[in-house]
Amino acid sequence: MTISDTNRPASAEEVKETYLPFLTDDGYSEKAARAKLDSIFAGAREALAGCRSQEDFYGKIRDSTEPDPDKVSPGKPISLLPGLLETAPFEIDIRQLLLTAMSHDGSWERTKPALRFLELWNHHVTKKERTYIIQRLMETDESGAAHPLALYSEKIIGLFSDDPDLIHEIFRFTEEHFQILPLFSALSLLKIPSRFGYRVEEWLPREKPLKTDNVIPVRHVNNYAGTCVWMSGAHYSTLIDKDIDPDVHGDVTFLYVDNALIGSMKMCRDRSILGLHTVQDSRGRFPMVAGGVYVTTEEITIQAEHAFREQGKWASLYLPGLPLLPMEFMWAEDGPRMNRGFADSLRSVRKRKEAKSL
Repeated sequence: MTISDTNRPASAEEVKETYLPFLTDDGYSEKAARAKLDSIFAGAREALAGCRSQEDFYGKIRDSTEPDPDKVSPGKPISLLPGLLETAPFEIDIRQLLLTAMSHDGSWERTKPALRFLELWNHHVTKKERTYIIQRLMETDESGAAHPLALYSEKIIGLFSDDPDLIHEIFRFTEEHFQILPLFSALSLLKIPSRFGYRVEEWLPREKPLKTDNVIPVRHVNNYAGTCVWMSGAHYSTLIDKDIDPDVHGDVTFLYVDNALIGSMKMCRDRSILGLHTVQDSRGRFPMVAGGVYVTTEEITIQAEHAFREQGKWASLYLPGLPLLPMEFMWAEDGPRMNRGFADSLRSVRKRKEAKSL
């Protein structure tokens, strides 16, 4: 229920307040969440301009990727959903809105907002329609759907508990697209469906994890780092193999939490983080796995860059806490055996750093 469904009038800020948890639960700061909601509501008002009915709005949804100020992409009804519900001058049929948006082809990056706002639409559709929506996301967003499906797997398991077949299809899809790392951040091994659990567990390195709640898994950070082949090469050359590019070898900032070395942020190209130590929290999740690649907030990234400028190669940064958005295993397509071997190499790097031989 939205605040607009109640009998008392509400201010615009009160209305937005009800949607804050969707963003703060993902990792937004409260300030950033409010700014994001302002953007969503402004975007909704722009998308609804000139519409007197929901049918008018459907007529504005386009298939073409060509810019058109009078049209909206099929991703907009999903990403702007809170704003549409609260600012439309007509009643929004959420079920019909979702089904119409999903009927359009093309990769529109609809999966993450559809899962972020899952509670807003899930109870408005039938079980069959929900399956259709998720399958359309997997079909049209393709590999781009796998990462958010893994990121939101805890929510999926909870809200889709009446449909184990759909849950199985989602986990199979994420596995086929090598999106194992986000599952570790979202779920304990005990919550992963048993038919996948043993295969997922094969990705864990052969070492005892560091136990702490100060490495925090999130589904959003205000930062970006890519996952192309250049990313893997840059992590390898800055941290492991001096012969690849001697000039950048050592261009890293080592990250410490609870005085333990857990990751390496490369200072070459995008500022992604390579996990050096597997970390487990009190809920049984693994917010960092050795061999996994992550990105953190802009604020912590700036601290790491400052440490590197001040200290030079093999810099160190001690943190009270580290929010991490999981991306993928560095050698994801080579399978769990490769990752375990790579994690052994990373453990050697970690021990050398701890012995001050780097």
